[in-house]
Amino acid sequence: MLEKAVEYREQAYFDSALASLSEAMAQFYAKRDTSGIAWGVLEAAR
Repeated sequence: MLEKAVEYREQAYFDSALASLSEAMAQFYAKRDTSGIAWGVLEAAR
């Protein structure tokens, strides 16, 4: 049970970090490129 909880917490942390990274990348590209490529990348990553 405890093992499962640790596994779940690690997965949640990973998902959170991944979401933060993709958000940061989207903002970075949005600043550089307003043509919508960033949104295409973000959608493809989902």
